[in-house]
Parts: sequence; C-alpha cells; structure tokens
Amino acid sequence: MSLIVRCGGARAGAVGLALAVLMGVLPASPVAAQTDPLAVPRSVALRLDVSVVGEKSGPVSAVEVSASYPAGSGVLDVPATVRVSVGAEGDSATGSADGTGADYVNVDDFEVVIPAGESSATVENGFILRVVDDDLAEGFERLTVSGSTETPGISEVVGAEVVIVDDDGAVGLSVDADPSAEAESARVGEGENVSVRAAAALPVGKTAERDVTVRVEVGAEGDTATGSGVDYAE
Repeated sequence: MSLIVRCGGARAGAVGLALAVLMGVLPASPVAAQTDPLAVPRSVALRLDVSVVGEKSGPVSAVEVSASYPAGSGVLDVPATVRVSVGAEGDSATGSADGTGADYVNVDDFEVVIPAGESSATVENGFILRVVDDDLAEGFERLTVSGSTETPGISEVVGAEVVIVDDDGAVGLSVDADPSAEAESARVGEGENVSVRAAAALPVGKTAERDVTVRVEVGAEGDTATGSGVDYAE
C-alpha cells in the first residue's frame, strides 16, 4: 500500500514530520525523569548493641556503635562523618569527669565514618560505659547517645539511648493499726473498725534522689478476704 501526500512548501514539511513521528522514524519528545525522594539519604541513624545496663553491672568495656542511612535510601558518593556524643542535656543520668556523685563516667566524643558508596559503618569498640554504683534510689535513668554531622545533604542524625537500671529503689511497705485501738497491730477482728497507718521505706542506708510516690491498694485477686459487702468494705 502506498501513501501519496501532495502538499506544498512549509505545510508539506509539517505534515511529513508528523507522519515520521507517528511511524516511529523520529523519537517523540523526551519525558522528564521522575526523581525518587529516597534516592539520596537525608538522615543517619545511630544504633547500639547495648540498650540496658544495671547499676551493679560494672563497666561495659565495649559498646558497639553503628551509623546507617535509612533502608532503601541509597548511598552517598562522599564519606559521611558522624560525631557521636554520649550524654545530653535533659538526661535523667548525669556524668562527671571522675564519676564522683554521678551515674556514669563522662565519655569523650568520637567519630563514625560511613565510606563513600556504603550504607553503614560500625565501630565495634565505640566507647566504654562505666556506670557508678551509688546508694541513691533513682529509678530507671536515660542516657542519650546523639550525633551530628557536617556532611552536605544530611540534615538529621537520629540518636539512641541506654537505660541505667537502679538497684536501690526497692520500696518496702508496712502497715500498723492505730496504737489507740484495742486490736492487735496489723490484726483486726470481725465487726471492728480500725484506722491503719501505712509507711513506705527504702532499704537501710538508701536515700531517694527524687520524690518517690507509692500508690497503695487494699485487696488483690486471690485474697482469702473478698471485697465490698463480704469481708471488708472496699
């Protein structure tokens, strides 16, 4: 089959170009490439191989620290240097140069470097964590491990944290009947009403670093005495 087009001048040229595009002789206009927002990493996340330590555990000789880009974000063609700091303002655990009167011995800043073309890096001997065993009831305390970087394009370093578990916070609860009552202390006969005094105390030699609030509940599942309207009023 033949196609004959008779046109003159510029019109013939335009028609010929259109037919050439339709028949695949010339390429169509290029379409702008779609860019993936995750193609270039914008943040780095820190990870620790130790997340909880006990106050009596002694020094943790090697806390491993890793820095990585988000999964699926691609990599950079330049190294990314992350400066890591242990401890931050607002932590419930505080540090000092020699550990005296504090919860851990201060740690010098150090660096983790993600090489060009790589997605993560690990410093196996990142830092030594020396927790101080004191006699203060402090509860669980948070120790922040944060990072910063001047690498172009990286706008955020997501930190990690270590929880220090205190060993001085066990609270003992005791009760006493009103001394003016005839009933024997901590015992009451049926039909009697007795005022009961409750006392909470830390172990001998321990003091509270912060206020300790103890919520007292009377009665529990499994008691041989049951609640309202039976053996005692709730």
